[in-house]
Amino acid sequence: MAKFSIYNIKKILIFIFLSINTFLFSISYAHEYRHNELLINHPYSTPTRPGTDNGVMYIVSIKNTSDMEDELIGVSTATASLSEIHSMKKVNGIMKMRRISAIKLPPNETVSIKKGNNNGYHIMLIGLKSKLKHGDSFDAILHFKNTESLKVNVEIIKTNNTHKH
Repeated sequence: MAKFSIYNIKKILIFIFLSINTFLFSISYAHEYRHNELLINHPYSTPTRPGTDNGVMYIVSIKNTSDMEDELIGVSTATASLSEIHSMKKVNGIMKMRRISAIKLPPNETVSIKKGNNNGYHIMLIGLKSKLKHGDSFDAILHFKNTESLKVNVEIIKTNNTHKH
């Protein structure tokens, strides 16, 4: 019985405690959804800017693992009166934002909708019902052309253009 001294039992308990905490931490921060052939990685929003009733939602990436194209054709949420898919492009040196009908999700490719992505994709949340505050979250439904809609939880986080997950 000397091998099971208090010291060894403490080491075992610490190991179990750390293992459980690591597991729970990874679950709480795993913010990825597998939906049929689509892998949606980390939907998020940023806090509402002062003086505005609009917000912006992003998705780090959507990976289409199928051999068929799909499209993100809309987003709905009770958090805002209206949600629109937008892109931003520089035209004659001036940044222009415009509403688009869909974001194409090519087969076996990943599309970024994170803040600062190359296409300027984002989801405008128009007419927010309440301010978006860091640490809160809200539900949104992603609507696809060829796949059923998917309910996701959107975390509100402070970020910059280099946000990574």
